[in-house]
Amino acid sequence: MHKTKEMRRHFVIPLILALVGSIFVTAGAGTYFSKATTTMVCEACGMEVRIGDSSTHAIVTDESVTRYGCCPICALAIAIYYKKATVSVPCFACGREITAVIKDGSLLSISPSGAAYNVSVIYGAACMRNKIVCCQTCAGTVKNSYEWAQNLPVMTIGETFSKAGMKAQQTTIAPQQIKIPMITTILILAGIVLFVLAPVTSRIVKIRLP
Repeated sequence: MHKTKEMRRHFVIPLILALVGSIFVTAGAGTYFSKATTTMVCEACGMEVRIGDSSTHAIVTDESVTRYGCCPICALAIAIYYKKATVSVPCFACGREITAVIKDGSLLSISPSGAAYNVSVIYGAACMRNKIVCCQTCAGTVKNSYEWAQNLPVMTIGETFSKAGMKAQQTTIAPQQIKIPMITTILILAGIVLFVLAPVTSRIVKIRLP
C-alpha cells in the first residue's frame, strides 16, 4: 500500500508541477503578447500608449512606417524629426479625424479646415493633459466636461507646432520598447522553474522507492 502511494507520487507530483508551470508560462506569455500587440511607446517622451485610444496619435512616415505619439506636441515633434509624415488623431471631444501633414519642418496642411473648424490644442503643460480638438466648440466641451481642463489655455495649431519644433530639437526621438510588467516576468520565471523541478522531483521520488 505504501509502495503504491509512493508510485503515485512518482507520477502525480511531477505532473502537477509541470501543469502549474505550464499555466504560469502561458499566463505570463499571454499577458506580454497581449500588451505587445496593443501598446506602443511614444518616441518623444517614452510614455506608453494604447493603439486606438482617443489620445494616441498615429504618425505615418514617408516610408509608410507608423510611429506613435502620446499627445499633439510629441506627435508633431516626431513628425518633424522624420522630415515628412502625416499625423492622424480623433478630436478629443467629437471624434472627428484630424490630420496634419508635415514636410521638412513645416506644417503643410491641417484638416478639417474651413469656417466651422479651428484645430487647436488644450495645453496642460503635461502630455496626459494636452488634448487636440477640431474647433472652438469642442474645446469648450472639453473644458466644461473635465475639471482638470477648466483653467487650461487653448493654443492655436501654429503655437502648438512651434512648441513641437522646440521639443524636436531638445529631445532624442527614437523607437523604444514597451516595459514588461514585473508580474509577467515573475510568472514566466516561476513557470520555467516548475518545469525544471518536475523531472527532478520525479527522480527523487523514484530513488525513494524500495
